[in-house]
Amino acid sequence: MAGSEAELWVGTLNDGLLRWNGGQTERIGEEQGLPDRRVEQIALAGATAFVDTPVGVAEVRGGKIARVLAKGRYARALSVDGNSLLVGQVEAGVMRVSLAGAETSTRRPIVARISDLAKSPHEMHQTVEQILNVSETRYALAADGLLRQESDGAWRMAHGPRR
Repeated sequence: MAGSEAELWVGTLNDGLLRWNGGQTERIGEEQGLPDRRVEQIALAGATAFVDTPVGVAEVRGGKIARVLAKGRYARALSVDGNSLLVGQVEAGVMRVSLAGAETSTRRPIVARISDLAKSPHEMHQTVEQILNVSETRYALAADGLLRQESDGAWRMAHGPRR
């Protein structure tokens, strides 16, 4: 769930996304371009909602799917980071997706420039549950510990078992 008193977004486990706005509720599902009917998390950036699913991240503006990012990736956690989206994945660590680039219709979704940020094999295979922005530091809560993004861009274990 995400939003404000003016607009509320609710992700469901099997019925897509619900958006309440102006006293009206609308459902956004696969028929409207949502990559999957299971919503894992919602991140807001101004008037844009990013909705992660097991098969990609939908960018929603004005209640409509603008494009699909990270298509085919099992997105589990999201965080908007400037002109990028940090996507925590199931068993694949964190990746950065550029939000710059031309929009496309939902029939021709784009996959933005993607670069995996984790450097060691251990961090690369983490399932990331949540991404936290604390001042200028980025953290990723993983199944067996807390990862921190270092100044060189690598994600390293900050707390938890070391391998």
